[in-house]
Amino acid sequence: MIGIYTIVITILQQKISIQQREQDQQDALLLRQQSKRRAENVQKEIVSATYLDDLFETFNIRKPNKKFGSSSSENIDSSSTVGSREKKHLLLFLYESELIYCYSELPYLFLLKLTDADFNGIYFKGSLETKCSFSRLNLYGAYLSNSSFIDCYIDRSNFSSLTMYKALFFRTHLTRTWFKFTFLDKANF
Repeated sequence: MIGIYTIVITILQQKISIQQREQDQQDALLLRQQSKRRAENVQKEIVSATYLDDLFETFNIRKPNKKFGSSSSENIDSSSTVGSREKKHLLLFLYESELIYCYSELPYLFLLKLTDADFNGIYFKGSLETKCSFSRLNLYGAYLSNSSFIDCYIDRSNFSSLTMYKALFFRTHLTRTWFKFTFLDKANF
């Protein structure tokens, strides 16, 4: 009887040991995946922080009345190497920093020149939680092909001389907005 009890206990201990080992392996795998995601997020944050620092330095954000020359479009043109999500955040950053926000009392020479800047593929969608509203946005000469503005409000903005191939304005309210010399082939309003 003691022999059978010893065999049963040994088999149970082996099963428990195997289950524990499998659980430890699964936990280690999950921990490695979590560490990898955390490292990727830290890397993205470092890249984003460096990118924002470069933007602050390049465009001298602390002095918004600085006159920007045509060389600034060369810096923005490098946005073609990033994805549409990053382009959207860059556009929002420039707008909220008032670098592409045209005041009626300030001349255009105080705005960042976006000629040939690549903002293709950006996607804006308004909702009750997140508003999509642009007032006095100046994107003169940029590229906005395959871009979408859904449920947005755009007022007193300058979309002149843009390339907006297959752009979509769905349920978007446009008032006092200029589209002079804009390429709007296959654009939907």
